[in-house]
Amino acid sequence: MKPKINGEMAQVMLDLGIQYDDMYDNRAEFAKRVTRKAREMAAQLDRKTPLADVEAEFKSKAYKNQDAKAEANELHGQILALLHGRDPEVLANLLLMMNSVSDSINNEVKGMAIRNSNSQVLSKRHIHLMYTRLKKGYDTYTQFVKLMHDELLPGIPAKSGNFGDDSAITKTKIYRIYIGETDEDGKAFELMFLNPWECATYLGVEIKFYLDLIEMIQDNNFEIKGKAIRLEEVPR
Repeated sequence: MKPKINGEMAQVMLDLGIQYDDMYDNRAEFAKRVTRKAREMAAQLDRKTPLADVEAEFKSKAYKNQDAKAEANELHGQILALLHGRDPEVLANLLLMMNSVSDSINNEVKGMAIRNSNSQVLSKRHIHLMYTRLKKGYDTYTQFVKLMHDELLPGIPAKSGNFGDDSAITKTKIYRIYIGETDEDGKAFELMFLNPWECATYLGVEIKFYLDLIEMIQDNNFEIKGKAIRLEEVPR
């Protein structure tokens, strides 16, 4: 029995880069691959946010850059000179706007830290969405195996908690990416990806950062290599 690519479980496996061709014929080995991936994702959810690690590493490197430090000091002096002698009431109003300036600088630093990172960084919220999708699909699969083969496969534990903590770090939107395809009978269907890197692999393109794929899709009028694509933002 060969799994169909338009089946939900097959789509989940594609999204996570898990081999699934033998999911019906080699059930025990398939279950090992899935539960191994689930443990890997659970560990990412349990540990300190990887986004904070990436930002700290970038800042540490930046603080040692003497040219960058000199230019920052020059900009700081220019800002102070610009403020000198201004009407105090103007400055009082400006104070109210400084948080937005600080936020803009923080977002620029965080965004560049992620872009310069060699790791495939996603927020915990993003990882949890993929974990939940994996558990839902795998639970259905294990129930099917129990019914049809009277076999009990190891399960995937639920992962509860507040995993929206580092979404605020990047201010990055999360998208479901739908790719138009046709099945072996010629019927149209959509493949849905949450994982940007596996989606990029499927499309045959290379990206360094999650939003690179989103921008590529938008810049190419929602079509890549002849495949129609639509984006659906995941609400917070």
